[in-house]
Amino acid sequence: LTSPITNPAEVDEQLEAALLKSCKQRMLADVPLGAFLSGGIDSSLVVAMMQKNTSRPVKTFTIGFDSSAHDESKYARAVASHLQTDHTEQIVMASDAFNIAPKLCEIYDEPFADASAIPTYLVSKLARQHVTVSLSGDGGDELFAGYDRYVAFPKLWSLFEHLPGRRYIGSILRRTPSAALSLLGPASKLFGDRLGVKGTKISSKIHRVAEAMDAKSFHSFYRLLMKSGKSSNLVIGAEPLASEVEIYDQVFQDKISWMTFYDAVDYLPNDILTKVDRAGMAVSLEGRMPLLDPDLFELAWRIPPKAKLVGQTGKAPLRRVLAKHVPSALFDRPKMGFG
Repeated sequence: LTSPITNPAEVDEQLEAALLKSCKQRMLADVPLGAFLSGGIDSSLVVAMMQKNTSRPVKTFTIGFDSSAHDESKYARAVASHLQTDHTEQIVMASDAFNIAPKLCEIYDEPFADASAIPTYLVSKLARQHVTVSLSGDGGDELFAGYDRYVAFPKLWSLFEHLPGRRYIGSILRRTPSAALSLLGPASKLFGDRLGVKGTKISSKIHRVAEAMDAKSFHSFYRLLMKSGKSSNLVIGAEPLASEVEIYDQVFQDKISWMTFYDAVDYLPNDILTKVDRAGMAVSLEGRMPLLDPDLFELAWRIPPKAKLVGQTGKAPLRRVLAKHVPSALFDRPKMGFG
């Protein structure tokens, strides 16, 4: 790290100033402007900074689901109420997903697999009915170690790295039918809790972990876990492409820095930003990402990993800054995602 910032008070001061500046710059527009609001840390922080930069209520947009297991709209509604935004929400039914599925090839232009592709399109469509530009909180997880996997994957590797016969165990697990693996459900919850993965059904990911048990290094292990599956299973005769990121494998001395770097230069542009940009462009909505401002990006890399991931909780600096503007009770909960 170049001139790392280790004092929490200094981190918070510089981070809040950078966030305010970044959001202010991205609020410059001669067309109606708003923001996506999930009620999570990143989008809530962006909206809080936007609201601090203007005397008028920020227009915010949320997609909810008719299934309580996936619905975060009530949290977004609470944050919007606290910040006094001009809030609009839409509840998505299963029929909405079925109606949009045939349009996905046209929207995304190529085979594209992301569980949140449909709701991202829907929230973009909702926002476009009111605004032409929308800000989002994308980038917060990658820059500030927000994903559960940053806790779970190093622990998994420490279990497997020196496990005798792990490749044979992986081979057996790969051949085990999903129905049989589902019997491990109760045990998998305990296993997931020990790894710090809350609310995640580890049993559904056993096959992917089994594929990664052939890895010879943590870098390879992580890449295999991040893949949607073996290339040859997706396209006949396909071979995996070499990643340009591999040349940086030995640059980072700790796993957290390497994982966040890998995601910032691979997963973020090739999945998250592609998804948001194409979903927005499909309805003529311009998306802007304040958390990816160059100055903010550089500042994030000056904050040591142990200051971002405290215990099993990531994005510690973002949480502290947000708590100055929104009560922590409104956003301090397990990460749900937008799937």
